Amino acid sequence: MQAVSTRVVIADGQPATIAGVAYELQRDPGIRIVGTARSPGGLVSALEHRECDVVVTDYMMWPGREGRVLASLQRDHPDIGLVVFTMIENPAVLASLQAQGISCIFSKRDDLDAMPMAIRAAEAMGEFLSPAIASIVRESTETVRRQPVRPY
Repeated sequence: MQAVSTRVVIADGQPATIAGVAYELQRDPGIRIVGTARSPGGLVSALEHRECDVVVTDYMMWPGREGRVLASLQRDHPDIGLVVFTMIENPAVLASLQAQGISCIFSKRDDLDAMPMAIRAAEAMGEFLSPAIASIVRESTETVRRQPVRPY
């Protein structure tokens, strides 16, 4: 009996990034790339015309509208897992993503060998932070804890 593959759409404004991610993911027999998109409209079209389990999307595909677009993806496609693939290292932005319910965040600075784990976590509606993202979040949390409480 053949295992069912996780169907993935990759969305990023950079064609080379899409090609690299697709190349790496195709090495995993449990993952099947069913579409790619280089624009928000392309992602909407891909989701309308293909069955998909997980979207791997660049955070910066929607400058100035990132939060709203990601929220609408979650609202309009609640059964599709979401991996945000990003260069963002700002702890406040990462905390904002997590507060929105984005629980799988992958840094473009990390090796793609771990991307299949992120995809499986997203498909299961679980959590995954790539090593670079986990380090930023951990350091941010430790910094907040170390700050002294000042009386008014």
